[in-house]
Amino acid sequence: MLRDPDVPSDDPAEVLAEVARRLGLRYSRTHVREVLARHAQPGTLLALAQEAPALGLDVTAGQGDLETLDTLEADELPAILHFQSGPQGGFGLLEAVTPPTEDTPGTFRIWDSRRGSREMDRDTLSALWSGVVVFLEYGGEGEPEPGYLRHRVRELLLRDWKLKTALAGPSASPWMRGFLAALVGVLLVGAVLAQPPGLRLPTALLALLSGVGLAAALTALSWTRDGKASRLCGGGGALDCESVLLSAWASPAGVPLAGLGTAFFGAQLLVLCTAPLGGGPVQTWLTGAAFLPTLPLSLLLVVAQVRMRRFCTLCMMVHAVDLGGAAVFLLGVLPRGPTPPPGLLPAALLLVLLFGLVLSSSVPLLSRGSENESLLREHTRLLRSPLATLAQLSQEPRLALDGEALGPRLGEADAPHVLIVLAHPACGHCGPVLEELETLLARHGAQVRAYVALAPMDPDDPKDQAACEALAAAGVAWGGELFLQLFRAAKRDYTRLRNAGEPLALVAADAGQEAGTLMAVRERARARVHAAAALKQRHARGLPTLFLDGRRCEAPLAHVAEWLDRPALLDPLTPRISSVEPHPEGAHAP
Repeated sequence: MLRDPDVPSDDPAEVLAEVARRLGLRYSRTHVREVLARHAQPGTLLALAQEAPALGLDVTAGQGDLETLDTLEADELPAILHFQSGPQGGFGLLEAVTPPTEDTPGTFRIWDSRRGSREMDRDTLSALWSGVVVFLEYGGEGEPEPGYLRHRVRELLLRDWKLKTALAGPSASPWMRGFLAALVGVLLVGAVLAQPPGLRLPTALLALLSGVGLAAALTALSWTRDGKASRLCGGGGALDCESVLLSAWASPAGVPLAGLGTAFFGAQLLVLCTAPLGGGPVQTWLTGAAFLPTLPLSLLLVVAQVRMRRFCTLCMMVHAVDLGGAAVFLLGVLPRGPTPPPGLLPAALLLVLLFGLVLSSSVPLLSRGSENESLLREHTRLLRSPLATLAQLSQEPRLALDGEALGPRLGEADAPHVLIVLAHPACGHCGPVLEELETLLARHGAQVRAYVALAPMDPDDPKDQAACEALAAAGVAWGGELFLQLFRAAKRDYTRLRNAGEPLALVAADAGQEAGTLMAVRERARARVHAAAALKQRHARGLPTLFLDGRRCEAPLAHVAEWLDRPALLDPLTPRISSVEPHPEGAHAP
């Protein structure tokens, strides 16, 4: 099972070594690990409490809540917190606390060895923190470490000062990214100045267009891999990046076009960076000419979006860059230099080489395409079997989910099985799934009840948040049936709801009801949306996501119907969800 990157998972030795370093104690990480290794259970809180005095530290451990952390003073930090999320658990350091005010909810700065320091909001900390807090202070002289200087120098050279070359992910170095970005900027300025006066403006425009194209392609590639929303993607309706980027057109032969675009624009910029080394106008000429073959592909993809009646803003930016680059070449570069310029063949071979290098790093494992295709076919064949998907379901950790805290109920209240659906009106696949859900409930309403939870596409977008809260309020006030009608209406034109000055009033008008009813339940609706957003962040890979009896379910609803036809299949898998003490906020219990 993939680890949740939000959960700090350091062992006691890692956090104790970090505390010792911050307090100026003369102990290396190697020694701290040796001290804890003497304990019978070195990875436990008990080992941390019993072995810390050997390092000159006094330990006070106990249970607390967020209000306890809000009152901590600076001299009580850093403190060690224990985190738990399903089968994952570990320790992290609480570095600083920003208490809540009337205008801000407050945050906590958490450190762990994998991700370093980061801000964590109250909802996330509340869901991941087990409530265990450990305070440490000086407790006199500890055991001296033999060979401290030798161990510390080795750690500094091989760990603390080790050059981080990653450009993305938790181990990425902002200094490395900044250095390379500055280096590329300097080289591009040199490339412009190295051109004859008539080609300097076209060269600058080509560099700018390639940079914009690279940014758009990288954002689309990030969305394709991780489902990360972008403010440029629109809020629904015709502007629907999700439908376009998840369509067959976006990944012909299994290779994402966003990856090809990233490699194309990255290679163009790198070729331009070689212009200060010599070659005259050949780099500018080649960069501009490379835009011409992209025009037919851009036209084809625009036609595909027109036929889908869905448009990806990021994709359209790339197509506009292709058109602009071709225009700059035809109008600004071609009339001002020899055609073709000397040295074109070596420059073209360099462009192809750089394209391949960037592509292999942005879209990994291309060389294993045939093997992956075979594995994908086998996986697809297995997933056609309800028994195979049931076995897959059994491997998922069971979460204590409270459907009433997440969304309106559909089906009979005393049905023994619970199906939770995370959805959003701007999600292209959520509508068909909800239609299948209604069919399932019509057939198996006595066996399963469903709750539809609205999780914002972008939790940082206040308009998206307000629109989801308005629909959730309709579910609180009027129940699941009317909620589904309003959900369908919002799906037809989500931009209308998202951009409404008061989404609650618009939803009430669409329902033919008084807006005051929704105003009265706004806080309950907000709590439902927050719980759904937290569930999506920690346990969903995209939308829609299903949870059957607390387990994430990736099987089609047709398979769920077959399981319900044979209840004996589900009964041994897990106790009935109604027998579980639900977590009050809809997220899993720590």
